Amino acid sequence: MTSIQPARRRRVRASTIVWGSMLVAASIFAIAVLLGGHFNAATVLWTVIGFGTVLILAAIVTAAVRAARSRPSMPIDSGAAEDRHPPVG
Repeated sequence: MTSIQPARRRRVRASTIVWGSMLVAASIFAIAVLLGGHFNAATVLWTVIGFGTVLILAAIVTAAVRAARSRPSMPIDSGAAEDRHPPVG
């Protein structure tokens, strides 16, 4: 008889995030052009820098949350003196 093991949580693939980001950026660009917007190199550069910064911050937050969840919980110290120093004698 085989035992059923809980399913491992799958991680988001980086390629999914990159391609999704490119699709969102292309969609925003297409909508802006259709609405008569104009872009110059500085606008595109700052948009890419801003979007990259948001992705990096999201990755850092995700890694911090994942690390906190995988860390075993520590017992809370009650601060009682008898816990720290056993009676002598």
